[in-house]
Amino acid sequence: MAKHSLEVKIKAVNDVLELGMSACAVAKGLNTVHSVVQRWVALYEKFGVEGLHMKSKTYTGDFKVHVVEYIHENGLSLFQGAVHFGIPSDSTVGKWDHIYFEDLNLRQEHGIFLLTNGIIYILRMVQKLCIEITEGGRQK
Repeated sequence: MAKHSLEVKIKAVNDVLELGMSACAVAKGLNTVHSVVQRWVALYEKFGVEGLHMKSKTYTGDFKVHVVEYIHENGLSLFQGAVHFGIPSDSTVGKWDHIYFEDLNLRQEHGIFLLTNGIIYILRMVQKLCIEITEGGRQK
């Protein structure tokens, strides 16, 4: 169950947008942190009330890669990227970002690709051959 009801989120957003209260002041009244209120406001501005009752869901590996690459290509913060794609939590995007760059380092160093579900596949490195072929056609 969500910590805050939809009604509480709507009131918090209205307090910020309509009454001009700061996210910090609203958050203090709800015994939460200002970034939570800022996220609600951003989701509301982008998606309306629907954005306030978005639930966590399962995302494909391709979608996760697209999100991370889009964020870096467009110079967005994790928070901005999460809002742009309608992902309820920027920490989710942060995990994808970490895995993506950890994976990139592994591929560059060892030719290994780590999928987000934890399965490791060995890929052939086209640019870096791991096996050197001698003049006689034998492997070293």
